[in-house]
This record gives sequence, structure tokens and C-alpha cells, in this order.
Amino acid sequence: MDSLHRRKERSVILTILLLLASLTACGSSKAASMEAASTADQLYTESTMQKLHSAQADVILPEDFDNMYYPIEAVAVEEYTQGLHYYPDGGDDTSFWFSMAVLSSLLSQNECIVPNLSDDFMLFCREDIDCMASALYADYASGKVGLAEITDEDPYVYYEEESEQYGLLNGNVGELDISIQSVYPTSQGYILGTQLMDLESNNVITEYQITIERQKTVDSCGLFSYSISGVTSLTSEEEEDDSITEQEALSMAKNYMDGNRDYSYKRMVTIGSYEYFDFCPLEESEEGPDILVCLDGSDVLTGLQNTDGSWTIY
Repeated sequence: MDSLHRRKERSVILTILLLLASLTACGSSKAASMEAASTADQLYTESTMQKLHSAQADVILPEDFDNMYYPIEAVAVEEYTQGLHYYPDGGDDTSFWFSMAVLSSLLSQNECIVPNLSDDFMLFCREDIDCMASALYADYASGKVGLAEITDEDPYVYYEEESEQYGLLNGNVGELDISIQSVYPTSQGYILGTQLMDLESNNVITEYQITIERQKTVDSCGLFSYSISGVTSLTSEEEEDDSITEQEALSMAKNYMDGNRDYSYKRMVTIGSYEYFDFCPLEESEEGPDILVCLDGSDVLTGLQNTDGSWTIY
């Protein structure tokens, strides 16, 4: 009980940290339906897409993109409001459970899920936790990492041993929303150029390049077909401060191909709103894709440019 009281106190502080303008309130009829939703089959309902999610007119999203807006928005909110890095790439247990709390809140607010409530927390069984974690983290979906540790001091989550349920903080991200600006297909999924928007002012707050991969198995809740595998912040400050040299990029390109080929610099290209060094095989007789090295050295891709100027990423 003491740890539960501490969680309640921390949730008040978290309301400020998360930019949670107000905690979600539910009417009696809705509360009754939540109490009845105790199994995975009962928990999930069709999304009503109440958020003003958008994409550029010339951007065609995958037919099975479905509810991926929500995990994408969750990791963007995580980076922007808290400065937390994507888990496990520099992120820690706090970043894992923060993004889980934001995702579950977004799904609840947009009526994709109808969870049970306990004070300021939403309750989920392990199957539901697996579903959300698999959408947020490709490494979790593939079994490379497990659930992050839960401590009594964690303000975003707690575990109830008696009922074997997880409590995730229920909140509201206010006027923040996500917009998809570009989509580039890869062999595993897509590279998305995204913008985090302030709906009140209709201004772009920041931009992210987010990579998603198709889940190899159908997730337990049927909400998500993809998992997020990478998040890169796109800001002019980062490009100016963290840019690598052409020689450093060439070295990365050679190492990426195990040093078996020589490459020459061709030009700078833009993919998913981010700049890459484009290297091609040195000998014209050699066939193969170009090696694309991110301007800040955070990513290396292989791809071929199509006749229409778009890229096919392998």
C-alpha cells in the first residue's frame, strides 16, 4: 500500500513532466464498460481516429499502417518532452515505461482500447503489454530484449503480483500530434519522415526520421502490423554540430561492406528529410547498390535510386 501511495504522489509530479494537462475522466457508463473488459478479446475496439493525424497529400501510407500513428507519436513525445532516448539505443528503463504510458494513453483516448482503471493508472495483462511493447520496439518484438525493469520509484508503471497486471499511468498529451511527411520503402518496412505538431498553433515543433519494420508474427491484440526500429531527431543544430566528414563517411561505407570493395563519393542525397553521403562502387564494372551514410554518422543504408528520383532501400 505504501508503494501505491508513493505512485499516486509521483503521478501529480508526472502530470507536469509529461505535459499532461489533465488526467482522463470517465463517465459512469464508460466506467462500467471498462470493468467488463477483462480479457484481451474484450479489451480492443476499432479506432475512431479522433486525433487529427495527417500525411502530406502526395504521401501514400501502407494499407496495413492502421494504428501505427500512436506508437510513432509516443516515441516522438518521449524524445521531445523528456529528452529520453529510444530504448535500448541510449535509452533506459525509464524511457521504456514512459513511452508505454504515452502509447497506452493515446490508445485509450482514441478508443482503440478500453482498459480497466485503478486510480490514475490503466491496468493491462501481460498479453496487452507485449502487444504495445512490440509496436514500440522491434528488438522486443524479435525477442532480443525483454521488458524493462520495474522499480517502486518508477512513476510510470507498477506491477500488481496478486492480479498479475501492469499499471500504466493514464494521461493526456494535450495538443501534440504527429504528421507523416514522407515514406520510403525498405526490404523490412519503411523509413518515415515525421513532424511533431502543436495543433493549437498549427506549428511544427520538431522533426524525426522513424524506421518501422513489419512484425514477423501477428501481434496478440491485432492493432499493429509494424514495430519501430529506429528514431533519429532531425534538427539543423544536430546537423551542424554532429556532421561527419566525407572521409569519415567513406570509412563507414567500406566497413559496412566488410572492406571488400572500394567506393567513391558521388553526391549528397535526401532520404526521409535527412541528408546522406551517397557512395557508389569505384569500378564501373562492379554492380551493386549505393552505400548511403547519414550526415551525422548515425545510420548506414544500401539502396538504388529509381528513374523517378525516389529510392529503393535494401
